[in-house]
Amino acid sequence: MFHLFSEDLQQNDLQRLEQTLEQTNKPFRLLQTKPNVSRVKDFPKLSGSLASYFRLLALETMQVERFVYFDIDTICRVNLRPLFEIDLDGCPIGLVPEAPMALTADVRVREHLGTRATGTYFNAGVLVADVRTCSTERVTSLCLRYIAEHGADYWDQSAINFVLHDKIKPLDKKFNSVTNVRTNWPSLRK
Repeated sequence: MFHLFSEDLQQNDLQRLEQTLEQTNKPFRLLQTKPNVSRVKDFPKLSGSLASYFRLLALETMQVERFVYFDIDTICRVNLRPLFEIDLDGCPIGLVPEAPMALTADVRVREHLGTRATGTYFNAGVLVADVRTCSTERVTSLCLRYIAEHGADYWDQSAINFVLHDKIKPLDKKFNSVTNVRTNWPSLRK
């Protein structure tokens, strides 16, 4: 089952996605959700869009025990079943490590964490969520409050790394290999 969180997918877009999935000869279902963006309407946009915050809204919208979220620019080239079966060890979410917290380009999160700024900074492009734990820990509300109060240089990813610092299950890097300049953290930080 694919849940599509989008404000602007048209019927012809959905038809093209269905045609693509039909080529796999496997059963599927597409469900489109138009997120209520009123809670994020004043947040900084990424490339003119609020879609970056949809993963936070999905944490309290999805009526499932667990889901896996993928950014729209993710190309899947590995078996994803392990993401649905991985033990999150009580963590609300699982993410792929991006950089040591001491070297992250997200300087504001490191500064806000202060003496707790140890461990790992995570990329939120692929996210495994335990919906019940996210609800119990009020992840969406706390992340939205962080952004409202402090801003976020890396949108929802900044908030997730601050709010869930030391409460994120590291996922294998094969599930989110970053192919852009982020591999060059020292030059990017300059």
